[in-house]
Amino acid sequence: MTDFIGKKLNGYRMLETVGVDGISSFYRATSPDKKELVVVRVFPSELGRNRQILERMRASFHALSRLNHPSIPPVQGFSVIDGYPYVVMPFTAAGSLRDRIEFGALAATNAEVVLRQTASAMNEAHSKGLVLSLI
Repeated sequence: MTDFIGKKLNGYRMLETVGVDGISSFYRATSPDKKELVVVRVFPSELGRNRQILERMRASFHALSRLNHPSIPPVQGFSVIDGYPYVVMPFTAAGSLRDRIEFGALAATNAEVVLRQTASAMNEAHSKGLVLSLI
């Protein structure tokens, strides 16, 4: 996958990589107006060339943008540039659940809080007919 550090996607300037999963890279970026930090999740261009996958992604991120739950980051935008699909979400310095787990085992009380928050988020999504993946 292409490295986007220092580049712009529709005005979002990529500052640094903050994560990578099996299919995409996450970048801390500035918004086009430079007033806020965001996370831009960039997917491979192969996905952008597949019309069916691209439409499913567009529909999924549109559906996610309608959810309102403190444990589900709001989707601020989804687009494709130069064949690369990307989604924009607010930046949170706390990191992801994966970051917390990789840092070390969660204490029992913290694990319970995380499980309750996750279950609540999943319930919100399911009540709107969506299925979320924890991966």
